[in-house]
Amino acid sequence: MGNEQRVVAILGAGGSLGAAVSRQLAGESPAGLVLSDISASSLEATIEGMPDNAVPTETVLADVSDLQQVEAVVTRALEQFGRLDVLVSTGSIRLWRTRCPYGWRYLTCSPLRVASTASGW
Repeated sequence: MGNEQRVVAILGAGGSLGAAVSRQLAGESPAGLVLSDISASSLEATIEGMPDNAVPTETVLADVSDLQQVEAVVTRALEQFGRLDVLVSTGSIRLWRTRCPYGWRYLTCSPLRVASTASGW
């Protein structure tokens, strides 16, 4: 992509790591950010901590253990910015508290599968 600005979606943007990544990327002036988290208050705290020269940013409440909600994040990027170049997954699933049958494979593969399917990769 060269020096072209990228559209970035961050899953788990309300957590410590996700908020730090979001703030760092906002300072690097991407074409757009789509920030998602399961917690509205955590996501709002991330937005409040963004630099003053914040880039166009969309937010989506999403639970990374629900593939349809992850797909909604990708869809928002496509609708608002016309593309999705980078998907950062900092969200986590407490496997012992969910009925996730796929374990760690689910954590790493499902957001990528959703992103690639939704964006036509």
